[in-house]
Amino acid sequence: IEQYLRSSIPYQKLQNQIVASVLVSPEEVRWDYIKSNERASIKYVFFNPEDYRTDDLQIEESEIEAYYDENQDKYQESEKRKIDYLLFPITPTEFDSQAVRSDAEDLLQRIKDGEDFASLAETYSEDLGTQAKGGDLGFFGRGAMVESFDAAAFAAEVGEVVGPVVSQFGLHIIKVEEKKTEDGEEKVKASHILLKYVPSNQTRGDVRTGATLFAMDAIELGFEQAVAKDSLNSLTSPLFVPGGFIPGIGFANDISEFVFESEAGAIREEPFDTDQGFVVAKLSEIQARRIRPLEEIQSSIRSILQTQKLKEMARQKAEEARSKMITTADFEFVAEKDSLELKTQAFFSRNESIPRVGRDPNFMGNVFALNANEISDPVETVRGYYLIQLIEKAAIDESDFERQKPTLYEQLLSQKRQRAFVDWYADLKETAEIEDRRRRS
Repeated sequence: IEQYLRSSIPYQKLQNQIVASVLVSPEEVRWDYIKSNERASIKYVFFNPEDYRTDDLQIEESEIEAYYDENQDKYQESEKRKIDYLLFPITPTEFDSQAVRSDAEDLLQRIKDGEDFASLAETYSEDLGTQAKGGDLGFFGRGAMVESFDAAAFAAEVGEVVGPVVSQFGLHIIKVEEKKTEDGEEKVKASHILLKYVPSNQTRGDVRTGATLFAMDAIELGFEQAVAKDSLNSLTSPLFVPGGFIPGIGFANDISEFVFESEAGAIREEPFDTDQGFVVAKLSEIQARRIRPLEEIQSSIRSILQTQKLKEMARQKAEEARSKMITTADFEFVAEKDSLELKTQAFFSRNESIPRVGRDPNFMGNVFALNANEISDPVETVRGYYLIQLIEKAAIDESDFERQKPTLYEQLLSQKRQRAFVDWYADLKETAEIEDRRRRS
């Protein structure tokens, strides 16, 4: 306990020092209450950029080139590398399978000799979901389990223990506890002990030896020649960045570190141990840090420019409609005349979501900045543009605010304290000058 406290108390003292500086002002408390309780009712129309898309919407090559030249920082790519590799999966052999079957038969005999099924399940079952419950699966109907398990469980009598039953999960010893019919469906209550087919240490060692021999051949003869010599099928990864994730293999920090510290063509003599098996890899390509060439991203830039043009059309249409609304002083008349879909939203707060709008901050900010009957300028959101007319704004209840103020203060203080330490720690990491020497160890 002393040892634990020696390590935890300094951490707690540091945290206390950081959060002690956190304050909540009266204005923050009031604003928090306003966001949830000031309410507005509005009419609005939406100008969807997609409504203005036509087949003749053209983007000139010069526009694409200009956008590319102005936004090259968006298309910078860090260095990437690629590997050719051979995977040696570690799968159970027939010998391993026989060993598991022998264990299952021994357990079955012990149960028949009178040992408690639940106790054996807690000790030996490899089904982590039911192990602690003595293998109890509860009631289940036909088809709920894999076919072989299902057939054995429903064929057995109550109290009978059957097995070993083979499934894709391994070997099962099943005890039928109870049967019943519910809503016309037959159900069984059963427990089981699962023994999985797993490779033995001997099998794992044999696979490692095979992978090591191939790696030695690959270094001596060349990767491609070693693959051809043994008539094997190698794989090639896509280009990938540092960080540990390798497409096709998954997270493999040791492979990633080797690849980004080596020269092209490098092969490590010792196979890499991964979740999928042993891997022998050759660094086959290095793509230096670069700006992606225009031909690779031309279509995506075209799409961006089309979206920009469509949004600009939507903004112009919104401007035209607003001019008419201001002139006629009639929001609904112009909306109907121009075949605009008019929506009305009853009272809502800043913290609530509006159908088809969501909680867009620009939309909400404009709504609550309007006066009654005032029409907004075109309001840009991610989806497009809106024109909004405020029908009514309901102010907060000052007496209710005074009642809730102490509770709101405590809530805000707690939230800010929690964020303060997290933000401090994140900033510390961001500004720290750290040299990673783990690869040298």
